[in-house]
Amino acid sequence: MPRCCPPEVIDLHHHQYKCHKDGRQTIEIPLPTGSLGVAFTSSCNNKNNKKQQPVISAVKPNSALEGMVQPGYIFESLCIDDQLTYQSLTMDDLIQTLGDTAHYTNRKITFIFGYPDTIKVKLPAGPLFGMKLVSSSSSIALDKQHKNNNNKPIIMDIDPAVPEFRSVRIGMAVHTVRLQNGYELTGGTTEELLNTIDIPDFPGGMLICRDPFLPLPERFVRIPPGDATIITSSTWWA
Repeated sequence: MPRCCPPEVIDLHHHQYKCHKDGRQTIEIPLPTGSLGVAFTSSCNNKNNKKQQPVISAVKPNSALEGMVQPGYIFESLCIDDQLTYQSLTMDDLIQTLGDTAHYTNRKITFIFGYPDTIKVKLPAGPLFGMKLVSSSSSIALDKQHKNNNNKPIIMDIDPAVPEFRSVRIGMAVHTVRLQNGYELTGGTTEELLNTIDIPDFPGGMLICRDPFLPLPERFVRIPPGDATIITSSTWWA
């Protein structure tokens, strides 16, 4: 069964958003004429994508669909003039069809909400601002499937006004944090991550976020030479 993903922060009043009985969450978007400024890939490990449908891999700045779609969204269908519908297209067929129909003024494309495999996010030095984390076992986790997901730290909220966080996706799991001083933590709990990055003298670093439904590696900690800090926990990721 496809996995539910939380809706993005978009204006759902102007786009046809649906939550289906089988767990899919889809959005239908009217397409402008001309180039869309969206790149697709045919390779994706997302469990939502059992049919290996094309997946958005990048959205160019100033794209006609910027703010409407995100990397990881899975193509489901393309409708032309409310008469002709394309489904189960390969990546090459989709790109060809979008190009061939670029002059049509009545095109609608439907995507299934999905996550990219991995996103790397630079963290500025100083206190954490603009991002909230929650354990997937928390009572306020995003959905039931997240709650059953091995206590992974889940991104609950972001401030899109923070430039570094514009590529971050709500609902993704934090896989690794790497600090400028060489410290690295993979598979940490939400509490450990916050104790590492949400501090006044945070030196800056990087978060590696992953699709929360992909398997994650075992816990790993790298401590810089001369740093006696040791993080311990009874929680491990599968």
